[in-house]
Amino acid sequence: MTPAEDFTHIDSVRLPLSSRYVVPFGGLLRGRLAAGETVIISGATGLWYLRGFCRSCHGRWPVVAVGRNAQAIEAVAAAGGQRVVPVAVTGEIQSDVEKIRAEAHGGAQMAFDMVGAARDPNMTLAALRSLSRDGRFVLMGSMTVPLPIPYTEVMLNSWEGSSCIPKIPTAACLISCAPVNWI
Repeated sequence: MTPAEDFTHIDSVRLPLSSRYVVPFGGLLRGRLAAGETVIISGATGLWYLRGFCRSCHGRWPVVAVGRNAQAIEAVAAAGGQRVVPVAVTGEIQSDVEKIRAEAHGGAQMAFDMVGAARDPNMTLAALRSLSRDGRFVLMGSMTVPLPIPYTEVMLNSWEGSSCIPKIPTAACLISCAPVNWI
């Protein structure tokens, strides 16, 4: 446990809400998202993402926000500003990949999957297959079915993957997120 010190600059009502943003921020750290790279956020309309996390990306990285609900994904993009582009997916993997890759200008350097309790792997697979060569994939959601990723496909694309958050103190994430107006 890392003690959180000197958080007097964060309102006491907002501080407890920060845990909702530390987890996705940890995913971005885990994926080593760098300046100028494009990130695909799969499950962008979910509870962990919608409020404020999009704002933490705002102005820092181009974001392709992916979700199943077209109206909700448009709202996420509107809240995120001009660097966030929405893609409403249908579940048809190939057409979804084409839409995502088009918005990512040919492919993203990182994809971040936050889909919770997915009943099919299609949105996750579409995000994965929208990566550019040498892309990085972070899985932080959950799925009730297997995720069928052919080993050869991973090798041929030189994809790198991981799950969960990096082993860094929570306070470091809070400090990194602190300037963001989450609510």
